[in-house]
Amino acid sequence: MARDAVLEVLYYVDEAFDSLGHLATGANHSLLGNVRSVPDDAWAAVPPGGERSICDIVLHVGGAKLMYDDHAFGAGELTWDSGLVNPWAGGGARREHVLEWLTAAHQRLRGHIAALTDMQLAERRKAHWGESLPARWLISAVIQHDLYHAGEINHIRGVLTGSDGWAER
Repeated sequence: MARDAVLEVLYYVDEAFDSLGHLATGANHSLLGNVRSVPDDAWAAVPPGGERSICDIVLHVGGAKLMYDDHAFGAGELTWDSGLVNPWAGGGARREHVLEWLTAAHQRLRGHIAALTDMQLAERRKAHWGESLPARWLISAVIQHDLYHAGEINHIRGVLTGSDGWAER
């Protein structure tokens, strides 16, 4: 059972979610690396002219991980309105609880990826919008999704705190 490709994929899945950061500078571009840089008072704040908070974005990312996981590797029954995907539909999402939920969602998806063989990365799996795509494509979409929203979180944090953190321009 070949596993080199799966192990490489897992490395990128983990780096996008929670990187150790750059060895020399500690710079961290991962999703959790950016979330950790958010002050408590910026967690639920909506930036001027914006429509969503950092909390809203993190909830979206966690929900997407659960949707990708359930449809590609599970029963394919979850919807965006499911309690597991949207546990704070009524509001009141506390940061520590959201991050525990997000990490559990990531670990759930990671576990299914880790169980694959290299050959299974090419197998078609169902996406949550119904299309059948290679598992590696769906996994890549999750990696890109984490990094896209990590950048969005970084930008919103910068707007809310007045500092974009670009020390080495």
